[in-house]
Amino acid sequence: MSNRTKVKLSQAEKDNLNSLFSVDDSDINGVVTSYLEDGYEQVENKIYYTELYKYIEKKLTKVELEVIKNYFGIGCKPLTLLEIGRKNSISGERVRQIKKKAIDKIKQNMEVTSR
Repeated sequence: MSNRTKVKLSQAEKDNLNSLFSVDDSDINGVVTSYLEDGYEQVENKIYYTELYKYIEKKLTKVELEVIKNYFGIGCKPLTLLEIGRKNSISGERVRQIKKKAIDKIKQNMEVTSR
C-alpha cells in the first residue's frame, strides 16, 4: 500500500508551484503528491536549481546563456563547441571563449554572494 499524503493548497501556493514546475492547475495535487513520495530532497533540489538558473539568467548575456544551456544540455541535448558554433554561425573557438567568460562570471558572482 502507498502512503500518499493529500495536501490542500491555497491558490497562492498552487501558483508558486505552477511557476516552479510548469504544470497546469488541474494536475497540481498529483505533482505535489508525486514529489512528496519521491522525497523532500528532490523538491529542495528542484527549487535550488530553479533559483540558481534564475540567478544565472540575470548575470549572463543572452549569447552567454545560450552557449551555457547548449553546452551543458540545460533543456536540450548537450552540444559540442563546434555544434553550438554552427548553430549560431560562429567558430568553435569563439564559443569556447564565450563559455569561459560565462563560467568566470558565474564563479565570480557566486564568490561575491557567498561572502
